[in-house]
Amino acid sequence: MDSRGISVEQLQRFGIRYDPIENAIVIPNYSIDGDLIGIRGRFLDPDAKAKYAPLWYNKQVLSHPTGRSFYGINENKENIQKKRTAIIFEGEKSVMKYGVYYKDNIALATLGKNITNAHIQLLLQLGVTRVILCYDADYETEEELYEKREEYIKIAKIMTPYFSTSLLLDWDLMLSYKDSPIDKGKDYFEKLISQRITL
Repeated sequence: MDSRGISVEQLQRFGIRYDPIENAIVIPNYSIDGDLIGIRGRFLDPDAKAKYAPLWYNKQVLSHPTGRSFYGINENKENIQKKRTAIIFEGEKSVMKYGVYYKDNIALATLGKNITNAHIQLLLQLGVTRVILCYDADYETEEELYEKREEYIKIAKIMTPYFSTSLLLDWDLMLSYKDSPIDKGKDYFEKLISQRITL
C-alpha cells in the first residue's frame, strides 16, 4: 500500500501510471462502455501550474468534459448494478481508496461537485435507486460547515426526483480542509455514513 492508502492492486485495476518526464501520476478515464475518454495528470512538482490537468500526447490534449461521465463507472458498473447504489466522491483517489476497504466497489467520482443530466442518465441506466454524496470537506469551522451544508444540499436536490439521496458531512470536524470523507480511514468513513443526512 502506498502513502496515500491506495493498494497496488487498485492502482493496477484503474490503470494508473507514472510519467517521469512530467513528474505526474497518469489517470485514465473510461466511459461506461470501456472507451478511453480522457487522461488527467496529477502533477507532483510544488511549482506546477495546476494540481490536476489533462495530459498531452502527440501534440493532442487528452481532455474530456467531466460532466458527461463518472470516473470509475466502467470498472465498477457491475457492482453498482447489483447493489443499485452509487457512492459519489469528487476525486479519483477516493474511488480507488474505497476499493481498498470494500471488495464490491460501488464508488464513482464526478471530478468536482457538479451533477449533470448525463450523470443522472448513467445512474438510471445502471438501475441505481440510492445515491450517497461524499463531498470533500471544504470547511474548517462549524459555521463554515453549516454554510457548506446548504450549498451541498442544493446540489444533492438535483438527484432527489430520481434516487433516494443522502449526503455526508463531517459533523465532528475531524477531516482536514479539502479531505475526502474516506481520507481518515474506513472506521471514520463508516461513522460519517451512519450520520449522513437523508434528503
